[in-house]
Amino acid sequence: MATIASLPPELLEIIFSYSLPPLEVPRAAKVSSVPYDVEPWTLEGAWTLSHVCRYWRAVTFSLPWLWSSFCIRSNIPPKQQNLLKLQLSRSRTTPLDIVLVINSRTKLARQPTIPVLIESCMRWRYLCLFLAGTVYVPYLDFGNRDLAFPSLETLVLGGEAINSIYHHPFTETTAPRLTSLVVSGLESRALAMGGLNRRLSLPLPWIPIYTHDRLERMADTIVDADLRFLPPNAMTDWSGGELQLPNLRRLITNDISILEYATAPALEELHLHHLHSTRTQDFLIRSGCDLRRLFLVSCFAEADIVLGILLVAQTVKHLAIDYAIDADPREPEQALLQARKVQRALTIAGEVFPGAPGLFCPQLVSLVWSDANGNIILRP
Repeated sequence: MATIASLPPELLEIIFSYSLPPLEVPRAAKVSSVPYDVEPWTLEGAWTLSHVCRYWRAVTFSLPWLWSSFCIRSNIPPKQQNLLKLQLSRSRTTPLDIVLVINSRTKLARQPTIPVLIESCMRWRYLCLFLAGTVYVPYLDFGNRDLAFPSLETLVLGGEAINSIYHHPFTETTAPRLTSLVVSGLESRALAMGGLNRRLSLPLPWIPIYTHDRLERMADTIVDADLRFLPPNAMTDWSGGELQLPNLRRLITNDISILEYATAPALEELHLHHLHSTRTQDFLIRSGCDLRRLFLVSCFAEADIVLGILLVAQTVKHLAIDYAIDADPREPEQALLQARKVQRALTIAGEVFPGAPGLFCPQLVSLVWSDANGNIILRP
């Protein structure tokens, strides 16, 4: 105990930072048929540290950010409701990060837990709400004009919670600082649609995310944009003019048409689902970005289109291609031919595009390739 008590507060602050609970939903909660709570609410992190000794207790009380994360995945017993309020008070004015997993067969939706948390909604910075099964949360109504989230930067909605954002989209008034809206991101449905995920043990960071009608006004501050439009061709009728994304570093989208309007000079990572047009090449030329990572999932494009992109993306170091060879059973041989053409061109320059300046992707250090049978070949 003497050794523990001798550690300086600055060092303890660094050590304590690793005790913050993860802001994610456990895998078991993603199944809508989970009959009971995933796990009980445990008093961990700061609560545990504050009981080690008097010195540690004093240090934890002096660090309000240590009490600012709440991961509630089940009903909170009545005896612990006061502890919830106590943790909120110890967080003082620090922005709050909250994870709520609500199952249809539990009583959390109508417990006093949520009203207690809503009292501090002005401080919410991160909210992850997962509704397993059809459940209504009367206290958490995003359409309530009396609720405001001035500090909210990231909103993650999973399960039935996606209906909340469809019916009551956030505006600049209710959530002026919102820059990351993740819907269905806990389900990863988009990657499941592509063959690249069926037999690949290395997960790719594909998250299907839906945007809302405030995209243009958020454009200047977006750094990581995962955009899945409803309907998929929503950008076809885009009337907002050119979409400037000056700070965007990663873009994931299921709608290639957005690339016709967007410019992203700082882009480093690009994920495209169902590539089938030349818009990507024009987008990269217009943006003039140094793209480092390129992921083509369920690619339908002819080889010339893919190779045209690779000619422009000379700075790409990590490339993943999932050619949707078996997606169209009518012409499997033609699709396989296109895939082989791309694969061959990655190592033999100039034969597909005469006059091509050197190798495609000369800085390439890793390649993930999905063949006709869904087999994955990793090449350093």
